[in-house]
Amino acid sequence: MKNLKPALALVRVSSTKQANEGESLDVQKKICIEASKNKGYEIIHTFEESYSGRKNERPVLESLFDYLEENQGQIEAVFIRDIDRFTRGGSYSYTHLKTRLLNYGTVLIDTAGIIQPTNNSLSDVGFEYDWSLRSPSRMAENIKADMANDEVSTILTRMIGQEIRNVKQGYRVRESPLGYKNVKIEDENGKKKTILEPDLIEGPWFLSMFKLKSEGILSDQEICDRVNAMGFKTRIQNRRDKITRKIIGKQGGKPLDTGMLQKYIKKPIYCGITSEEWTHNRPIKGMFDGLVSIDTFNRTNHGQIKVFEEPNGKVSVVYASERKQRMMKNPEYPFRFVVRCPKCGKAPLKGSASKGKMGKTYPAYHCGGKDHYFRVPVDKFHETLAIYLQNLIFKPEFLKLFEAVAMDTWRMKQKESLKLTMKAGENVLDLQSKQEHILEEYTNADSETVKKLLAKRLESIELEIANASDVRTQHEIDEQKIKAYLARAKYVVEHPSELLTKAVSMQALIQMWNFVFDELPTYEDLVGGTPKLSLIFELSKDSKVTENQLVPPLRIELRFWP
Repeated sequence: MKNLKPALALVRVSSTKQANEGESLDVQKKICIEASKNKGYEIIHTFEESYSGRKNERPVLESLFDYLEENQGQIEAVFIRDIDRFTRGGSYSYTHLKTRLLNYGTVLIDTAGIIQPTNNSLSDVGFEYDWSLRSPSRMAENIKADMANDEVSTILTRMIGQEIRNVKQGYRVRESPLGYKNVKIEDENGKKKTILEPDLIEGPWFLSMFKLKSEGILSDQEICDRVNAMGFKTRIQNRRDKITRKIIGKQGGKPLDTGMLQKYIKKPIYCGITSEEWTHNRPIKGMFDGLVSIDTFNRTNHGQIKVFEEPNGKVSVVYASERKQRMMKNPEYPFRFVVRCPKCGKAPLKGSASKGKMGKTYPAYHCGGKDHYFRVPVDKFHETLAIYLQNLIFKPEFLKLFEAVAMDTWRMKQKESLKLTMKAGENVLDLQSKQEHILEEYTNADSETVKKLLAKRLESIELEIANASDVRTQHEIDEQKIKAYLARAKYVVEHPSELLTKAVSMQALIQMWNFVFDELPTYEDLVGGTPKLSLIFELSKDSKVTENQLVPPLRIELRFWP
């Protein structure tokens, strides 16, 4: 084994998946070491990369050439498993890289045996030139390099093309988002496809997020506390080196915070809508049910994001622009978009201020129509609306139904609060079990370093137990909050002008006006007291409204009242 010539080895995989399921880096390395011994070489250093062979700039490959530069004339060969492990850039790329090696006096050797030693065609006369050096396998090497290039192109076209088609049909091809799990099914043609299904552990976290946020009773931080008490943690994943793809640590395992909550509730994937690069960023209905309904998703986002589903199955996602939001929040004209022009009867009135000759401004509501003119000063408009609302009352029959529905809502909230308390209790028991296990490890540990790590884990679990235990005691607080909320709702029902003047957002205001009126009134309707009221305000006449008819509108009110 003496006098072995120094050599290097280059081993490559394209992805982490290939490293795990195909011919791994370690397997290639062993094959190269064995081949080098048989040929009289000793591999003194191995360069490992998880990188596409189609790329022209490969950090690990460049590190190999840097090594040759630093040890010029000392390395006689570079071993590779096969030409397609060296490059998939085709014959041009292969020839270029092989020539760079030769410039350092280094030959390329593949364990597959395709590359043959170079011969000098003028050796019989004792001369050697660049052009006289020929490789008997040159053509075979170039063909193999081109085949490697064509093969990867064919594989990627077939694989990526099918994945794109699957995504456009609503199937899943990527890792499942938190809250879901990937499940294999067979389509009508017997082809295996992937869809999303609710994860039994993670799914309930997101159901609670959307439900609590849509109700508007708790603050974002209170919602995070509740969901964390259920055991919420982001998934723990391996952190890999960008070049070698080797595991260098862990990431994840974080509790829910308000920033994460805001991001999660805005993702349409949670109501079954896919939108990504392979759909050209157009939303499509997934081949799976969302964790929440589209209606719940829309209510949770309060108009910031809204999903529309058409009868033909197509969907669209509309995002409220910042400019539109600023316009809607203009406090000087709060009733724009809810009162129609009496001239054209179509467009809702707008609001703006004109400037007189002396520089004084005159704020007013007006119609934007070009073929007619209507304008009413803000003060006069608000006075007219106030007079009309003073005479607007709910019918006694409605108040009786309200009490019945309020009691039903109260019982439902009690049940949900108890369910959350039980879930938090289960999480506390699980955490306490982990705590006991770590305490046992700590007692048996000899290393001070290990004890310090275990002590940190114990502190973290103790904090989680404390937070979860706090939520277990929230049931009585919940009852107080819900009672206060229903009392507020009853007050608003007894004072219906609150519905039409004090909604928490412009979207809520428009929804309330559409709830109170069969059609949005004109300014003249308000002046004459003739707006067409909705069913609830006609209750005392001849309409027969049932509790089932009342529940949906009542819950809309409860959702939007401040």
